[in-house]
Amino acid sequence: MKTIFVFFFSIFFPFAFMLGNSDELTADFSFTNACIFAPVLFTDLSQGDVTNWEWNFDGVGNSDLQDPEFTFSGDGVFIVQLIVSNSCDADTIEKQITINSEIPIFQDTTVCNNEPVIFNGVTYQKIVPSSTIFTFIDTLNTTQGCDSIILLRVTVNPCGCELTFPNAFTPDGDGVNDRFQPYVVCDEMIRNYRMIIYDRWGEIVFETFQHQDFWDGTINGFPMPTDVLVYIVEYEIINSTGSFVVKDISDFTLIR
Repeated sequence: MKTIFVFFFSIFFPFAFMLGNSDELTADFSFTNACIFAPVLFTDLSQGDVTNWEWNFDGVGNSDLQDPEFTFSGDGVFIVQLIVSNSCDADTIEKQITINSEIPIFQDTTVCNNEPVIFNGVTYQKIVPSSTIFTFIDTLNTTQGCDSIILLRVTVNPCGCELTFPNAFTPDGDGVNDRFQPYVVCDEMIRNYRMIIYDRWGEIVFETFQHQDFWDGTINGFPMPTDVLVYIVEYEIINSTGSFVVKDISDFTLIR
């Protein structure tokens, strides 16, 4: 009888030991999207027969889901703890997670008037008029997979041909802004120019075929009162690559 028991135990014990090892728990997890103000995705990678998950997010939150999401309140380094367990065993692991902040990126660039604004393959504006500064706000995807704000500051230089019209003028004889005429930025040639100004009833109050001409705010020598008027302008620009026609219609205000 003793011989049979010893033989049975010698066969069963290794098998029993293997079954015991198969139930041993090993806690582990991974995470993605560690960006500020965005939910971090946690994935349980634990080994063994896990029936319970206890997550602790640096003391500011917890979860009992297997694969939870959690949004941290700011950027920096946080400690995340996972405890996995079943009715017989438990295991714990802690990992550091770095939440990346949105660091604004400032980018300065210069373009010519009537040229597009292109940055990183993105066209922010097809044509920029006049000599001024524009600011574009956009988001870029960083190496950590987070969105980062970019402020694109564009300075426009008058290195092409352009006519800019005021949106208001004050023909009061003080020598300041007394005339309605285009501001000409041009190192090329303008031809076939025509501008017509209409009042609110559609009557023509001024017409010219020379971009150097101006309107003084009068009709037949009599001053017009404060009003909103409309102008239509068309002209052709000749440059080294050929020519193109510009057409525009807009309104402006006569102020007295």
